[in-house]
Amino acid sequence: MRKWIMAAALSLGLLLPGLPAAAEDIPAGLVCENDKLRLYYDSDSELLGLENRASGYIWWSSPLDCESDPKATKPIINTLKSTAILTSWDSSNRLSAMQRSHDAAEIIARPITDGIELTYRFPSCGITIPVCCTLEDDHMTVRTETAQIREEQGIEAASLTLLSAFGAAGPEETGSFVLPDGCGALMHFNNGKEGSKSFSAKVYGNDLTAVPVTKPAVTEKILLPVYGIVREDGNAMTVIADEGCENAVLNAQVSGQTSSYNQCSFTFTLRAQDSYYMAGTYGTLTVIEPGAIKPAAISLHYYPISEKDADFTDIAQTYREYLVTEKGLTEQSESSISMHLDLWGGTMKQRSVLGIPVNTKTALTTYAQAQEITETLHTLGVEHLALIYHNWTDAGISGKVDAKAEPASILGGSGAFGKLSASLAASGDQFYPAAENTTFRSGGGYSGFFDTAIRISGAYSKQTAYGLVYGTQSSARTPRSLLSPARFRRLYSKLSKGYGARKLTGISPVSLTSALWGDYGRQNMGRCDAAKAVQDSLQSMQDNSLSIYAPVCAAYALPYASYIGSVPLQSSGFDIFDEEIPFYQTVLHGLIPYAGTPINASADTDAAFLTCLAYGCEPSYTMIGAQASTLKDTELDPLFYAHAGYWAADAAAQYKIARDVLGSVTGQAITGFFREGAVTVTTYADGTKIKVDFDAKTVTVGNTLYRLHPDERSSE
Repeated sequence: MRKWIMAAALSLGLLLPGLPAAAEDIPAGLVCENDKLRLYYDSDSELLGLENRASGYIWWSSPLDCESDPKATKPIINTLKSTAILTSWDSSNRLSAMQRSHDAAEIIARPITDGIELTYRFPSCGITIPVCCTLEDDHMTVRTETAQIREEQGIEAASLTLLSAFGAAGPEETGSFVLPDGCGALMHFNNGKEGSKSFSAKVYGNDLTAVPVTKPAVTEKILLPVYGIVREDGNAMTVIADEGCENAVLNAQVSGQTSSYNQCSFTFTLRAQDSYYMAGTYGTLTVIEPGAIKPAAISLHYYPISEKDADFTDIAQTYREYLVTEKGLTEQSESSISMHLDLWGGTMKQRSVLGIPVNTKTALTTYAQAQEITETLHTLGVEHLALIYHNWTDAGISGKVDAKAEPASILGGSGAFGKLSASLAASGDQFYPAAENTTFRSGGGYSGFFDTAIRISGAYSKQTAYGLVYGTQSSARTPRSLLSPARFRRLYSKLSKGYGARKLTGISPVSLTSALWGDYGRQNMGRCDAAKAVQDSLQSMQDNSLSIYAPVCAAYALPYASYIGSVPLQSSGFDIFDEEIPFYQTVLHGLIPYAGTPINASADTDAAFLTCLAYGCEPSYTMIGAQASTLKDTELDPLFYAHAGYWAADAAAQYKIARDVLGSVTGQAITGFFREGAVTVTTYADGTKIKVDFDAKTVTVGNTLYRLHPDERSSE
């Protein structure tokens, strides 16, 4: 069939492998169709095709001419032609093996309602996997229920990649992959970076239970389980990982790395792996997640797009509509611009008591100081605050599980806390006392023996600090236990009631909205189970009338967030990337109010503030009431820059610019973004254009020019 299609395409004067042929030019193999799409499949060549009827463009599951690729080896060619790639694990000899469907599987195809079921049987490992491809109204869904995966030889399924070469771009094509790394990045087809490392990253970051021996590289997270393909001819595709996305890994590579083709796809981890270290000659041993496959299902949605000048904003718009229709997000109701302010209450610090070193609670921002800081900011012109107060309880300061919402006496006690809360309410500010329960020290009813998450290797998961010089695990700080997600529901239900008893209306659950980990001991919880526990916990907060502030928010928490903070302003900056884009912001602007990472934490505060304006982010700052010297030899010493007395005036001045620039577009979607040199132009749904010049340090909205230094406004 491949040769037949190529011949037909050449006779029509069409380019490969895009093949935008009309339906009558396709050989027999039409599976089904609806008003917008057609689905094709040929059992001889294992070729799947999805036609966008509006344009006649067909997206193929593999490049039609890949057999003649001069850069690809035979195994790579078979990989390109495979619609399913399985990694199996043999526990008897601790070896994994890759099985490609094109050369290692028997495939049985049968029609089902609105699609086709492909059953892959891999004889060498005895694993059988049924996959359903169906047409919905405007997209194709590829899905498998893991309970139907059969493992007959004691060899287990470890990971599965479906349609790894779907929409692969050839060596002569122009376009880009849209990757949700951090704020977002573009990876252009054929960018000549075949010597760079291919992109591969876990959706929502690594599982925290597996503690590396050396400090991992500092990178941005993938917060949204989606990627896009944008071709210069106007055809684009949005690919969304839905069920099982917590176990997904996003991969992308360009021409020349393994073949002549540019590829992007999701791989789903069916059973995770971990390593532990044996003395003597054994070295590192790898173990696999025990028991049945934990994700109940894995599914992908493919949305074809046809726009004359399609770009990443079209990918973002498709995902945005998916979040609204499928996940229940609604348009933003907040019409004002807020300053997002992170205050830190206290920390532990070692002091000498009668010559004995003792860790004691130390105040950084008392409740009275917090009230003074907020009142000062209002006096300086800040109209609305979203205040996130960290380490405001004794448990939070000491690193124990925070379950009672009891104000710390060292910060002023319940009376002073009540005055702060009342002052903020009177000013119309949003107040979000934080509860960080990722790691903990034993106490307060929680034990490192009973409540710590268990690694796949069977060891307790102890989160450690790393030395600055060599990046190895530090012995200077005692490791903390990682709280089992099995404790989330009960913990946050109790905590929410405690907040309600203090008449608090907001909460910040900190890492709960951006980090996932399992508990692979008796609890037998994977990341999908943990995500459900997180969602149930967030729902309990809402049921107790609490507004949720998510400092960094992954897709699984978006339906519950009222505000989002620390939205990434950059990507990981990998060599293989070509451009940074505000993809995350384009998805969410007008749905949920968000702020960027704290401006005063940046080495270049002007650039950070201008990036916020370019990306539609409300301004954010971190402050403490104490002098920086108080932070010495504490876990919070990285906040050395945050003294409120130094930042209040500058923060207020920047806030007023942000209020004037972004105030009119709070409920508007971003519909366009353009960057040329040091200048960006962001376009909103109502036609407003915001131009930011990073060199001149100016912002232009319509005929109004805003200058950062000095703060003045003039008409052009």
